[in-house]
Amino acid sequence: MSKELLEETENKMVEFRQLLALVTGHNDILNKAAHIHEIVIEQAERVEELEKVEYALQETYRQEREYSKKLEQQNKYYREIIQDFIDYADDYNIAKVEKYHLRKALESEE
Repeated sequence: MSKELLEETENKMVEFRQLLALVTGHNDILNKAAHIHEIVIEQAERVEELEKVEYALQETYRQEREYSKKLEQQNKYYREIIQDFIDYADDYNIAKVEKYHLRKALESEE
């Protein structure tokens, strides 16, 4: 809830209480109206706090997704390099045992 809306709500509650005072003059009704006014203000402030928390969570989620995409790209790059080593093992003088371990590394990531 925006500060403007919060202020507008508070002003309307004050006007309502003043009108009640003029019309009824009963203290118990005025006290109940004051209590309702306090509750409305507290709830409006709570909504504002929750909106800030929601924004922070959305921003955190966005950053985590961005980081996750970067890790996926990096993982893909490394997998391609490992696959190249496997494909050209003879050219790189890679032993069969090492080639086996490279294949196992690729399989474990899928």
